[in-house]
Amino acid sequence: MLKWVLIFLLGSFVTLMVSSASGESLTVSYFERPPYYFTAVNGSAQGFLIDRTREILKTAQIEAQFLPLSPTQILYIVQHANTPNCSVGWFKKPERELYAQFSRPIYQNQPLVLLIHRDQQERFERFSDLATIFKTEKLVMARMSSFSYGTYVDRLLERFNPTSFFASKAQLDLLKAIADGTADYLLIAPEEVDELIRRSGFDSANFRIKRLDELPAGNLRYLMCNRAVKKAVMDRINQAIAGWIQME
Repeated sequence: MLKWVLIFLLGSFVTLMVSSASGESLTVSYFERPPYYFTAVNGSAQGFLIDRTREILKTAQIEAQFLPLSPTQILYIVQHANTPNCSVGWFKKPERELYAQFSRPIYQNQPLVLLIHRDQQERFERFSDLATIFKTEKLVMARMSSFSYGTYVDRLLERFNPTSFFASKAQLDLLKAIADGTADYLLIAPEEVDELIRRSGFDSANFRIKRLDELPAGNLRYLMCNRAVKKAVMDRINQAIAGWIQME
């Protein structure tokens, strides 16, 4: 079944390709992660990094079609599709650079925080560093499959392999796991918290943020593109990003 789903997704990219005045077109994928990128009620791609990407590609004179996919599907497409494709907001990792090319950074996050249920607040008060939390087997981390938290946290995850609850489709599933006690905490950029709770329908009073001083400045986010995107197109995208940053 998975094989045929992936074949269908690859075929859908060909159908979605559009032409622009410059002769360049691009399919741009994203996964559900508000407020960066999400699908609105009317089916359109929304979020402040979607808006930023639209402006960048407009400046670069590249017409784009946005397509929602899961992180796993996006990684497969970037590795295997033979039509030009990019995805919004990914972290640059050495293993991804083996099959993908990255734009200049389009955003930098604030430092990550822990999001926990208020009933867990006292339990977490004694923890001051992430390594100790990861080493505590009774604490369950809610996390996305095929997702990077940046170099610092990823190294800790690889080293300590914390007890985890995995979700593959949407970050909302992670918050549900916190709310129903399936998991104890999740790592999240603070700019994501309010929108995530709002979309969940949960009472914000039931959740608490815990900050850890050790966590570094937020991760840089990029457009991650497959090798089918021509160098000349990447150059135009990067020039547009440079000009956009100068205007901020």
